Amino acid sequence: MTITIDTTPGGSGANSYVTLAQADEYLEAHLVFRGVWSAMDEDEKAARLVRAAQAIDRMDFIGSPLTPGQALAFPRVRPVDARPMQLDLMDLTVPAAVQRAQCEMVVHLWADSDAATGRSAGTRELIAARVDGVAAVSYADAVDRAERESAAGGSLSAVRSLLRPWLRYGFEWSR
Repeated sequence: MTITIDTTPGGSGANSYVTLAQADEYLEAHLVFRGVWSAMDEDEKAARLVRAAQAIDRMDFIGSPLTPGQALAFPRVRPVDARPMQLDLMDLTVPAAVQRAQCEMVVHLWADSDAATGRSAGTRELIAARVDGVAAVSYADAVDRAERESAAGGSLSAVRSLLRPWLRYGFEWSR
């Protein structure tokens, strides 16, 4: 099945914040992921973009979607102050930071998945292994996980940093 990317801001059928061409351009500059991305066919790229948009949309944002029937979380309306019903419209387009966050989320979801199961692997290191007739293996986050993710890009902290102005967990709206 072929996925058609729809980036219509506020659209009821939108499934991505970036087009394939925009993602290609952004990820071309990603030295670690560029070869992986360019080796994917367009269907896989589209599926990964849709999945990344879905992952972003599960985050807790302040404000509300611009139109009642829009499929994605952006564009958004934000509250001006504590008084209900007083709203300030955000830009009617999807912010560039959200588009960059989607591309970074693609890299994060790829880097954080176990090739065999497709489940999140995290950046883990083996901390114990025991073989007493039955194997037992223990893993923990690598001590340098944050540094490796930051260097490689595509970390969840990079995604959150890009989305900070819209996240509910205590950040202020940027003006």
